[in-house]
Amino acid sequence: MREFHKLEPGQIVLGASLRWDIFDTAGNLLLRKGYVVGEADQADELVERGMYVDAAEYLASLEGREPPYDPFHIIASVTANISFLLADPPRDGSLQGEIEKQAERVAWVAEHSPDTALAAMQLAEQRNYPATHAFYTAVMADMLAQRIGWDDDRRISTLCAALTMNMGMHSLQQTLFKQRSPLNSEQLATIDKHPTQGARLLIECGINDDEWVRAVLEHHERPDGSGYPRKIRNTSEIARLLQVCDNYTAMLSDRTYRARVVANEAIKQIFTTFTEASGNPFGSLLAHTTGLFPPGTLVKLANGELGVVFLRSAQPKCPQVATLVDTKGLRCAKPQLRQTSEEGLGIVAVIPQEKSMIAVPLEKIWHHKAKD
Repeated sequence: MREFHKLEPGQIVLGASLRWDIFDTAGNLLLRKGYVVGEADQADELVERGMYVDAAEYLASLEGREPPYDPFHIIASVTANISFLLADPPRDGSLQGEIEKQAERVAWVAEHSPDTALAAMQLAEQRNYPATHAFYTAVMADMLAQRIGWDDDRRISTLCAALTMNMGMHSLQQTLFKQRSPLNSEQLATIDKHPTQGARLLIECGINDDEWVRAVLEHHERPDGSGYPRKIRNTSEIARLLQVCDNYTAMLSDRTYRARVVANEAIKQIFTTFTEASGNPFGSLLAHTTGLFPPGTLVKLANGELGVVFLRSAQPKCPQVATLVDTKGLRCAKPQLRQTSEEGLGIVAVIPQEKSMIAVPLEKIWHHKAKD
């Protein structure tokens, strides 16, 4: 659990850039690091609401060192920033730099904590669906881009497109996440035109990366001409990659109108839908990247233990599992790591989260889990 430190009024200096992300008493992001508080009234309002910063970052800044690497902090910070930017995108030319800055942070997580990110896709609460969906689609896209060997510039274009692919329907997306009734005609029309609207907004905001804009415009088109909004066949490579990652991460999300798809079934659907024959070869790449049982998947082992997939392995069907319930049906005081390639420890079933009744301490199990 992240700890917070309360700031004193004198630690907000008018006209100076904030040294930390500022949160309120409920842990909601108020202002981003680097923001300049220019008005006394705004500073007074912050004091009234309560000003809190990440305790580790605060101590690190006092000691003149970098704060410890925490992928969960990056996830929370990026999603908050993306939500802020897409709710009211600036048209002063700053949007491209701001989104690229967030894209670089996503790339860091994809490079250094891919298993943690894959686990969070399934297990983390998604209170702000548009931003979290964009983040996880971006992470997944960058993991694939790394395997392909795309250069840094193309990776950033891909990440930026993933983070902004639904900006043309940003407000509607959160409504639909909670909506129980069927979509009305106005909502359907907004969905149909959101790629066009999103690309138009990007251009209006000064985005000059053609690959980024094109990917947003084409991420729902299909090589057979059945996509939308223009029903074109010759789509960009980035758009095709985004489509696969967008579909996969959407399947893992629980909606009011449909239950989430368990990860191994989602991977099978992606693998069979997006193929060389269909004109989009990235389904196979995603399956090989995640493995059949990606981190965060709840499973039952042959010995009767229940656990959560912790780490992928070179064998797609044999990941490492952290136990949660022992062979007697008792909660494990401390999770034990199991190599499912060993005899008697293979995965025999996947357990849907809504049926498991097992609380998974996400941040405790994957706390600061990063590749060297």
